[in-house]
Amino acid sequence: MVFGQTLSNPLRKKETGSKLDGLSGKVKQVKQENFLAEQKSGKITKGVKHEGKGNFLKIYDENGNKKYWNCYKLNDSLQFSMVYKHNDYGYAETHAYYPDNSLISWVLYKYDDKGNSIEAATYTKDSILINKTSWKHDDKGNTTEAMEYESDVLTRKSSSKYDAKGNCIETSLYNVLDGSLLWVYKTKFDDSTNKIEESYYDFGGKFLNSKKMWEYDEKGNIITEKSFDQFNNLKNTITLLYIYDKNGNWTKRIEFNNNMPTNITTRQIIYYD
Repeated sequence: MVFGQTLSNPLRKKETGSKLDGLSGKVKQVKQENFLAEQKSGKITKGVKHEGKGNFLKIYDENGNKKYWNCYKLNDSLQFSMVYKHNDYGYAETHAYYPDNSLISWVLYKYDDKGNSIEAATYTKDSILINKTSWKHDDKGNTTEAMEYESDVLTRKSSSKYDAKGNCIETSLYNVLDGSLLWVYKTKFDDSTNKIEESYYDFGGKFLNSKKMWEYDEKGNIITEKSFDQFNNLKNTITLLYIYDKNGNWTKRIEFNNNMPTNITTRQIIYYD
């Protein structure tokens, strides 16, 4: 079990913690659980627990920085824990632990003098390099290039383009041996910078492989996700219904797959006074 950091778009300054997790208010902790949805007598209820989008507990400090992330098995026993250390730019280090508190692996983050992430390296418990990701940025702080390594061997290289609002509208992946183009992701956004469409082109970015489209509610949460094949035919539709607390954070989410209820996710949220 190894926990690393391979992000095409790294964390920017002050984007760690509750804000990055899409939470409003001074959140102290969030406990999330997933259940299969059952429909009986016209009512949708929770069935057995399953993995879903993860069963976990996240804890934040009063500044919104993530401190701990505990992931649980279906029997509610602890699977692993993540501990986060911060600096002025964001994450300084993250450490992953087994339930007996023995170290699994850890990640060291580096930043430039503008606060942009330039490297995240994952090490074993004995501080042997496992993998790392490095990034380059333009003068606006947008990530223009990402390179991923296994140990010190380059395994993945990508470049990105942005619109005037800083939205990543195109990401290209290249063959690390000869530099040839492998595939391209093209993305569209609405006026609120919500991602509304993403198209994946393979064979050198020439042919459409698949496409997804999203719709959002007024709080910025996804309410519809549609998937299309290479011929632009609709394959699948996922719809999501939410129940919100007084702070505008959802506490229950019901997922429908082609109009059939499939998953219920609950969140117990505790706030600082």
